[in-house]
Amino acid sequence: MKNLELQRYSTSIADLHRIVTSLLKKLDDRLKQNYFGHQTRILLNSMNEDTQQELTSSFINYLSSIIKYINKYYDDHRVLAESVAIFGITEIDQVTFDQIERCVSVRNLELDHDKLFEQMIDLQSTFKEVNSYREPLFIQIKKYIGNHDVKKHIFDATCDASAEDEAVDNEDEQFLYKTSTTQHHQKIRLDQVWAYLIAKTTTSCDEITKLVSYVYSISCSNAFAEGVFSHMKHSWTASRNLNAK
Repeated sequence: MKNLELQRYSTSIADLHRIVTSLLKKLDDRLKQNYFGHQTRILLNSMNEDTQQELTSSFINYLSSIIKYINKYYDDHRVLAESVAIFGITEIDQVTFDQIERCVSVRNLELDHDKLFEQMIDLQSTFKEVNSYREPLFIQIKKYIGNHDVKKHIFDATCDASAEDEAVDNEDEQFLYKTSTTQHHQKIRLDQVWAYLIAKTTTSCDEITKLVSYVYSISCSNAFAEGVFSHMKHSWTASRNLNAK
């Protein structure tokens, strides 16, 4: 499932640390508890003790090798992934400037830190403001994206039809204030949140825009591209190529 998550259209480098650490934790939990699936446990219980131990040992070795393999290749990108993971945090007002500066330092970006600090404060204030509106944040963003002629497919499937209808029906509705709408964050892509907040902030956000644009331009993995080539390989068979000649 984590491999499929890496192939999602909306997955970015900001998600990489969360995806990999989550996968490693799940694998480690299986090792610690010797759990290899319910059906596997049933089959093991039906075998003699020697066979159980032999198979269990092979499962442990297999999972251990997977963990080592993941760590081996992830270690080369760990510092980068950890530094940009803050852009995968839903509660943007919880991001600290120290975290922002670390990201800038890791990537050796030339930015005005004083401006960056002020702009981050302004942007976090905007985040709190739009979160206090009666209209859920994901609908606000949906209207913003729609008004800028961006295709609907950029939204996650979690934005259901009822929410879409509500967004259209209330397009001209004035914002009213109510309690926080954080329960809708799971329906929002974080790159869209940053873009929306930058657009809504009345002061200049040129430095934070440079940083956010840079982060989201970094590819998360080559899993999506490999998937395309895999489909091509299975579609372009030898017999099909002969028919094309």
